[in-house]
This record gives sequence, C-alpha cells and structure tokens, in this order.
Amino acid sequence: MNLDTFFKKFDEFAGAPNAVQKMRELILALAMRGELVPQCATEDKVRDEITRVLFMNKSLKKAQIIKYDNCTEGPFPIPSSWIWVRFGDTVRIRTGKLDANAAVKNGKYPFFTCSNTPLTIDKYSFDTSAVILAGNGDFNIKSYSGKFDAYQRTYIMEPLGWELDFCFWLVSSQLTRITKNQRGSAIPYLRIGDITDTYVPFPPLAEQKRIVAKVDEFMALCDRLEAQEAELKEKGRHLSRAALARFAEKPTTANLGLIFYKYFNVGPADFRETILGLAVRGSLVPQDPNEGLALLEFKKIIERKNVLIKEKKIKKSKPSLRLDPSEIGRGIPKSWTWVRLVDICELITDGTHQTPQYTNEGRVFLSAQNVKPFMFIPEKHRFVSEEHYQGYIKNRKPEKGDILLTRVGAGIGEAATIDQDIDFAIYVSLGLVRPIRGFVFSDYITLWLNSPDGRAKSSKYTYGKGVSQGNLNLSLIRDFLVPLPPLAEQERIVAKVDELMALVDKLEAQQAKAHDLAERLMGAAVAEAAESTQRQGTKLVHPRTRIANEELREAFLIARIVSKTADPEHPLGRFRRTKFSYLAHRRAADDVTRHYIKKAAGPYSPWAKFDGPEDMARARGYVLDTKADPLEGMVAGERVGEVEEQVADPLIGEAVDWVMKNFHFETNDSLELLTTVDFAAVGLRKVGKEISREEVKRVIANSKDWTAKLKRELFSDENIDKALKRMAGVFPEMYGK
Repeated sequence: MNLDTFFKKFDEFAGAPNAVQKMRELILALAMRGELVPQCATEDKVRDEITRVLFMNKSLKKAQIIKYDNCTEGPFPIPSSWIWVRFGDTVRIRTGKLDANAAVKNGKYPFFTCSNTPLTIDKYSFDTSAVILAGNGDFNIKSYSGKFDAYQRTYIMEPLGWELDFCFWLVSSQLTRITKNQRGSAIPYLRIGDITDTYVPFPPLAEQKRIVAKVDEFMALCDRLEAQEAELKEKGRHLSRAALARFAEKPTTANLGLIFYKYFNVGPADFRETILGLAVRGSLVPQDPNEGLALLEFKKIIERKNVLIKEKKIKKSKPSLRLDPSEIGRGIPKSWTWVRLVDICELITDGTHQTPQYTNEGRVFLSAQNVKPFMFIPEKHRFVSEEHYQGYIKNRKPEKGDILLTRVGAGIGEAATIDQDIDFAIYVSLGLVRPIRGFVFSDYITLWLNSPDGRAKSSKYTYGKGVSQGNLNLSLIRDFLVPLPPLAEQERIVAKVDELMALVDKLEAQQAKAHDLAERLMGAAVAEAAESTQRQGTKLVHPRTRIANEELREAFLIARIVSKTADPEHPLGRFRRTKFSYLAHRRAADDVTRHYIKKAAGPYSPWAKFDGPEDMARARGYVLDTKADPLEGMVAGERVGEVEEQVADPLIGEAVDWVMKNFHFETNDSLELLTTVDFAAVGLRKVGKEISREEVKRVIANSKDWTAKLKRELFSDENIDKALKRMAGVFPEMYGK
C-alpha cells in the first residue's frame, strides 16, 4: 500500500487517537529515510555536494571535511546515495540578542520569541532565510525568509546547501533526537551543542526539492482530513445533544445505542451521570398507579420509626427541618414525595474520631479509600485490636445493607451499599447511613447520593474547600432533601439503572475495542506504507525483508491461508486455520511459543483471536465470517488481492505455499496429532531435552488441557511415533539435533 492508498483508507483508522498527527509523522519519517520519492543522484554526486557545502563553512578544517568520505552509518537506514552529516557543519547557527519586552505593537518586522506566534518589532538584526527553533519551552519550529529579529533564547539556523523547506522538515522530523538531552525542570531548554552535534541525513539538493514537493502535497491532504474531522466532531456535538434529549424523553436500549456513535462527544462517564439524573427525577421508569403514593408510605415509615424509638432500638433524632420550597429544584412525579434523609433512616452517624492504633492483625478497619461510587471495596484494609474494635463499633456497627458515604478527603459524597456480610469498624472519614429496613430500599438511596443531584448536595455542604480537602458535616447529611418514590418503584428504578449501566459498560468496551483496533490498523497501515514505499525501487543501506508490524503480518497470514483453502460453500473453520497458521510459523522459523498455548484441540493462539490480527483481517476486507450449513468460518473478502502483494515476506509467501503442499488435505485428527506432538517437541528442545515418544507423552500428561488426549486412540504410542517421524521429515533441523 502506497501513501496515496493510505490516505484513501483513512476512515479505517480515523478513530485512532491523533490519527492525522501520526500520518504527518509517518510522512516525515519516510521522507527523511529516502522512502518518499525515488533516488536519481549517484553516490559520487552527493559527496561533491557535501564537500562544497562544508567548504562554505569557514570554521571547518580540511581534515574535518575528509571524514565524511565514509559517513554512511546512522541511527536509521538511508539510501546509498545519501550521507550522514553533523548538522552544525551544514548550517550557520546564531541566537537572537533581544529580550522579549523589545517587541512593539504593529511593528514593521516579525520578532521571533519562544512563543508559537511571532510578535512584531520596528528594527531587524537578520535579513536571511532561516529555520528558527525555540530554545526553551515546547521547542516549536518556524521558517522565514526576509528581515526579522529574535529573542535571545531563539536559535537561527541558516542552511548551507539545504533547501530551506527541506531543512525545516528535517529539523521537525529529528526534533526528538535534538531535544533528548534537554535541561531544566520547570521550563526545559536546549544548548547549542544539542543542535549542532546531532547527525542528520543529507540527500542531494535536487532530491531535497522533490521531497519537499511530495511532503507539501501529503501535508495538504492531512490539512483537509483534519478539517473534515473537525467538521464531523462539530456536527457530532449537536447530534449528541439531540441523542441525549431523545434518550431522556424515551430511555430505551435503542436510543442508548445512538449516543455511542463514534463522532458523538458523549463520554461514558457523562452518560452514566445522565442515567442517574433521569432515575432520581422519575424519568427512567414509568409510574404505576397500583404501587400507591410515597406520601402514604412515608407516614408508615414515621410510624415504624416511632415504634423502634419506643422499643429503644434506635435513638430519637432531632426534629428535621421544615421543607423549604426554595430547596426544591426540578419537579418530581405526583406519586413521589420530598423527605429529609434523617426521617427515613434508623441511623446516620460516622466512624471513630480517635486516631486509630493499627496492628499487624486483628479486626478489619476501613476508611474513605474503601468506598467508590457504587463500590464497597473492603479488600485493602488495616487492622485494629479487639479492644479498640469494640470501642469503635459501639452504637455504630456497620451491617450488610447499610450505606457508607465518604465525608472527608478527596472524593467527598461517594456512596456504596455494604453488599458483604463482614465485621469491620470505620474511621471518621466515612458516614454510616441505615435506611428503615423494609420501608426504604438502600440501593435507591445509594443511587441518589451518587447522582448529580446527590453529589451537588454533598459539594454544596462541604466545609473547608480550598483550605483543606473539606469535611461534610453529619448534621447537613441528615438534612439532605431526597425525592422518595414508592418502595416498589425504588426497586424498579435500581433494576433499570443496573440494566442500562451494564449496557453502557458493554458499549464502552466495544468503543474501546474499536479505538484499539483503529490504532492497530493505523500502526499496521504505517508499517505497510513504509514497506510498500521501500519496495517501489528505493535502495536502502540496510534493506528490510520482513513486515515490521506483527499484528499486520498475522492478519496477512490468516487472509492468505483462507484465500488458499476456503470458498463460499466451504468456509475455513478456526480449527484448521489455527493449525495451518501454526505450521506456517514453524516453516518461517518463528518462535511459536510466543503466541501459541496448549489447548484441548492442540496449539492455539489467543493472541491472533483477541489481540488484533483477526479483527484487522476482517476490518481491512481481507476475510469475511460466514455460515454454509453446517460449516461456519472464514472466506476471502473483496480486498484479499492486496495480500498477494505481501508474499515477499517468507511467512506469508513461501511458508503458506509449503503448508498447502504438505498438509492441505490432512484430516482434522491428523492435524491435531501432528501439531500437538510438534508443539510438545518444540517445548522439549527449548529446555534442552531429547525429543522422544516418552518425553512427548510426559509433556502431554503434564498439561491439564492435554492430559485427556492420552486416553484417545489417536494418541497411541504407535501414532505418536508416526507423528514424530513425519515432523522430523519436514523439520529435520530441530528433530535431528
């Protein structure tokens, strides 16, 4: 795939983070390796040019110039007609002399500082063509021809023998190498030696001009893609608001899926907030008249609470505040009612205010770090002694079904229901809320506390923000104004939220997988474009023969095996494809122990299935999943022809052809036997053991996934011996040692 095709395929990996920026980096990387345009100049020509350039630098002696005669080795491959040079020998480099306050408004000339945007000034110190590098901060790069002035920490580099625009792109592409020794912690800065002592590739001048023309052409395409992405994202902002409104009006699974369109800007965290907000405002589930009125249930709650007080099972709380209409924000359904949290709870308290004396073992002691929204996390805990534990739980022993609320620290207002039956004490950083059992659903109160409305209440009533991490006072927690639905509706709301949150989790995972695949496709396309450009006649000092991106290489392998063995009526199933892939890797002398593991059907590669290659082959149109009853598997896709361009790689070309010649018509049982025995033999050889029937059987017996094989006739001694003989015939190098 050349770069033109690469741009046409942009939609495949547009979801990758910084996709256009990575394309720009690829363009420059190819350009500076001589892989963007074909070479025309001879090796002697570049020697003549560099000698002329170096003589222009009057600070160099003749002996220093001669050293470039054999300067062909560098940090990456370049064409044999290029040469490596010390950058400082090919530019005249100076710094500005002025302070930043020398700038004047609406001056006649540009004034370059370390800022991205030039200022202006009424005088000039330079009248030249130069690449300008900020010497501190973000090390931004500019080029300019004409009169200008510069700040004292700005480096002015006048090219000697460089095309100005090529020099600009060169410095841009090599900036990481130039700045690798940057100094300073608050504001990083460079020294002149960081620039001058960097070795860079030097092509003939005529080729520099052709490279610049090609880079400019591709960069213009990148600009267009960037503009298109920005336009799509802007449209996405408007559409996402409409999708949210549609979901709020009708919170169905179908409307939920609309929100996760790739150009919509609704993050999963924002959407979870939307679900919680709708839930506690009565907009998530319909009201059912048969479930009664919350106000009547609230009267029963008060009656029940009075009984508990009379029985001395709970303490009488202070009278709650009267309802203030100004506290009520949004409306709630008519069947709901507003209540103070204290009026529907048996207990609202917090943990011990004493500094705990921790021990190495004893009773479990928890703090705010053990609570996150909807998550009770007791696993990471401290211990206290039995004596202190008994003191800490007096009148405040947490029970299953209670609610823990963070009230001190960084995450104030985060709540979780205790969903485990364990004994523990709590620190003052946690509040303990116990709704009236049987009348109020704890999970609903937890849901409200974690909702935007509940978190807003916690934030509003937190004292000490800005001075310390803050403190949510218990008396204010007790006075929280909570919208209360009928009990049956509370339970339906929690069930609906759980259902939708599970869908959001699933969609988020799919979204993350799509982004990951796009990033893998991007990386593969970059590698493929580089390989393709190389094959188009560029002669490198260090030529490459193997596709660099491993996932892409495997995707090509899968596609070529499928194209050689499957047709619409006979799709290739995973079993045979996996065995053929394994044998191809063995033929290509790859280390099969890196990605293959022992599974019931023989060697198996979870990496190919779950980590990108299979998805990549599908996404690129090389293969399709299909069913042809009773068969199910892969067939060649519309773009499988592109795979034939990769046969220069020994795995994809010669190895697949070899597998087809030697194993295409083997039965499934035969493939299982041969690959299992061979994989066992590979493992034996890797640890320096002899390959024999008994050793192979020992490997099989010691694997929990393989041990059952020895009970099958297929893995009889006679058949294992035949398999060893067969595999020794095709891989004599390993078996013959």
